[in-house]
Amino acid sequence: MTLKNSTKQSYIKHFIIWVIVIMLVQWAGSLFTDMSVKTWYQSLHKPSWTPPNILFPIVWPILYLSMAFAITHMRFKQGRYEQKWLTPFLVQLSINLSWSFLFFSLRSPLLGFIGVVLLIISLLWTMIAFFRTSKCACFVLIPYLGWVIFATILNASILVLN
Repeated sequence: MTLKNSTKQSYIKHFIIWVIVIMLVQWAGSLFTDMSVKTWYQSLHKPSWTPPNILFPIVWPILYLSMAFAITHMRFKQGRYEQKWLTPFLVQLSINLSWSFLFFSLRSPLLGFIGVVLLIISLLWTMIAFFRTSKCACFVLIPYLGWVIFATILNASILVLN
C-alpha cells in the first residue's frame, strides 16, 4: 500500500490513537491484575511450563501494537471505519479487558476460562471480518491468536490444578 504524504500523516495519527486506546485498555486490565499477581496468583498451583511473570509485560505490548496496526490498516484499506469489522474488533478488545477482571479481580479461574474462550471466539470473528477486506490485517493478528490459545490452555490447567 503506497501512501501520499498527507495520507501517511493521517495513517500515523490513526495508528497513534489506536495505540493509546489499546494501551489504556491494557492499563485498565493491569489495575485488575497487579494486586492479585503478587498475592493470590502466587498461591495457585500452576503447570511447570507456566511462563515467568516477566514475560507478560513484554509480550502484550507487542501484541497490542499489532492490534493497533491491524485496525489502522483496515481503516485505510477500506477508506473509513465500517461497523462490520469495527464491531468485532471492539468486542474482542472489551473481552480482552474483562478477562483480567474475571480471572484476577474475581479470583476465578473458571470465569477466566469462560472469558478467554469468548476472547478466542471474538478474535476469530475479528480475523474473519478483517480477512474479507485485508488478509494482511488478519494475518498480523495470528501471533495474538496463538498467545490467547496458549493463555486458554494455561488458564484451563490452572483451573484443573486448583
